[in-house]
Amino acid sequence: MKKVRIGLVGGGTIHNLHLLAYNGIPTAEVAAVCALPADVKPFAERWRIPKTFTEIEKICRDPDIDVIDIGLPPFLHSKAAVLAVEEDKGVLCEKPLARNGEEAEGMVEAVRKHGVFNAYLENYSFFPWAEEVKRFLENGVLGKPVWMRFYGGGSGPYSPWFFKPELSGGGCLIDLGCHFIEVHRWILGKKNPTEAFGWADSLVNKQAIEGGVEDYCLALIRYPETMTQCESSWGLVSGGEGFSLQISGTEGTFSTGDSPRIKVFSNASDSPYLKQVSARMGTEKGWFLFPFTMEEFLQPMVKQMQHIVESYLGDEEPRHTFRDGMIVNKIIDTIYRSAKSGRWEKIDLGGTST
Repeated sequence: MKKVRIGLVGGGTIHNLHLLAYNGIPTAEVAAVCALPADVKPFAERWRIPKTFTEIEKICRDPDIDVIDIGLPPFLHSKAAVLAVEEDKGVLCEKPLARNGEEAEGMVEAVRKHGVFNAYLENYSFFPWAEEVKRFLENGVLGKPVWMRFYGGGSGPYSPWFFKPELSGGGCLIDLGCHFIEVHRWILGKKNPTEAFGWADSLVNKQAIEGGVEDYCLALIRYPETMTQCESSWGLVSGGEGFSLQISGTEGTFSTGDSPRIKVFSNASDSPYLKQVSARMGTEKGWFLFPFTMEEFLQPMVKQMQHIVESYLGDEEPRHTFRDGMIVNKIIDTIYRSAKSGRWEKIDLGGTST
């Protein structure tokens, strides 16, 4: 059985999640980890990883590694990705791809120049509700989507670097909003928007206020036929996390949130797909409730990493590439620019607009 030999760069929280996923994939082998000297040995022992490194350059040169998985703060993403591709390694990178669009452009150019496999790790599109609503739209259940709203928030992140814009690139928008922006793009068939309007402020989270990054952000992003709304927050004083997604179309609506149940309203009773998925409900149109188990609801990371391993072994392009991550970065740049100017700003994607 052919396997993908993976080298982890970073020994933090996100790679604990990646390892939970990799451990359930027979064709994935985590061969090495690179982390800070104080962290690397305990991390490797906990996960039974045979090789350890403390320098990114050295793990990238290891001939027994096929793919580098980057799980570092954003200010190190570009450096790690370039070192990996220069050694002809495939490269996976956690969100956001970079601190800004210009930095992301350099990463895209590097993988293009070397022709290596690359994946932008956007796990939200692997939630069951995201995959289901995409199928609804593709099969005419909701008609043409005219308005989409995604809200997500929590009480704030877990490491000090999140609150330092020179390291992170910004606040809750680039940390959480990057998810919502790419999920909207993906649901819409990777169409690209034309302009954006944003508001951002530091209101509740003390670390965000001290660091000068936003803990609340509201963004409107205009696509040719759809308006999307992204709301992100680090200011939920109750703790925990919450999210919701609503879509209004010309033939129906979709909504999901903290409960693992999708609610759909549709008048498209002639849709073959709607007839197929609703046959067990005895309803032809109107409101439909689609239940999902909690296990299904909490497994997007596993599904994402399985997809990426299969894409690498099959020499296929994964669902999200560095190019997608770059587009997200450029949209975020525009929202930040609008938050300063107080007006709608054009989204300049350069040669990536098609």
